[in-house]
Amino acid sequence: MSFVNFLDLEKALTKTRETLFAATNGDGIVSRADLKNLLQQTDDPTQKQFIEFFYTFLLKLEDRPWMRVTESVIDRGIAFIKEQLIPKFEIREDFSTSASQEIAQTHKAALPMAMELLRYASSQKGLSPREVSDRIDQLSQGLFFDDYGSEAGIPIESFFLEHPNTVLTQESFIQALGLDPNTPKGTIARFESADRAFQTFIEQHVYFGVSEKARTVVELMQTNLKDHKIIIVGEDNHPDLESNHPVYVVGVGTNGNLAGFSSVVIWT
Repeated sequence: MSFVNFLDLEKALTKTRETLFAATNGDGIVSRADLKNLLQQTDDPTQKQFIEFFYTFLLKLEDRPWMRVTESVIDRGIAFIKEQLIPKFEIREDFSTSASQEIAQTHKAALPMAMELLRYASSQKGLSPREVSDRIDQLSQGLFFDDYGSEAGIPIESFFLEHPNTVLTQESFIQALGLDPNTPKGTIARFESADRAFQTFIEQHVYFGVSEKARTVVELMQTNLKDHKIIIVGEDNHPDLESNHPVYVVGVGTNGNLAGFSSVVIWT
């Protein structure tokens, strides 16, 4: 199941607010005629459905089916969603029974609105490598990497790297990092699929109660990036190198840039 972040939800609301405000024709009111014209001019069917749903929600929220939808009404509706609904949202594209019940108790129109917002936000998402890195940065606290024979679990950090092409190779990665491949420090010790490492990464966080956060990081990368690799840098057992080896778990974006997270493996 793919990932929806709170920022996706707020972005969807901001886009809808701006679209409706533009339809007021300067009088501060979105009439039903304005709404009809707006829907006719909207090519994206998912956006069209959400705008119409949101407009109806405003009428239900105010409990005045024939009222004039003004800018202040729109802002009150968005404030209600941000303050009363979004804090109850969960990370995924569905709700648990308890979350659904809690949202439904807020207002009779709340749960349908929440479900429609999730549907619309998920249809609009698609993150760049930089955005993936930023999201992982928000989630990284308490997460660690402890795999490939490392002698300790080391905290992860979000990672972003400008990369020259959409095909990731050992050579292109070292070049992008600015290392010399002819030196022990610039040698690749491991370069392989991250599929197994992803699963281990999730499982190792179960005991600490943050496996869902780890899973979210993995799903962020799987949803928005391709060709996922785990890369460990530095020749093993070389006398000139320390025991700490940088490790990178990355995926490739459509523009070739890389995102994911980095950490350290300790090999003595």
